[in-house]
Amino acid sequence: PERAAGAAQAMARLPALLAELPFNCAEAFRLVRVEQLSFAEAGARLQLTERMIRIHVARALAHCQLRLEGVTEGWEGSDE
Repeated sequence: PERAAGAAQAMARLPALLAELPFNCAEAFRLVRVEQLSFAEAGARLQLTERMIRIHVARALAHCQLRLEGVTEGWEGSDE
């Protein structure tokens, strides 16, 4: 239950976290992780190389992970 609540809270914060990022970074993340496009498809939409899409997604993931550290603390081992 705690883990599910934490995940829901993290998902609720996602739009605000993505708004903190440059457009291409946030949009690459959204296309690949939310819309489930391939890196190549996202690159075609944003007129960027597949490599740049991968870089933007990695940066967005790192940003979200850093900003959500407080929300996700305690998830591991909470199934006990």
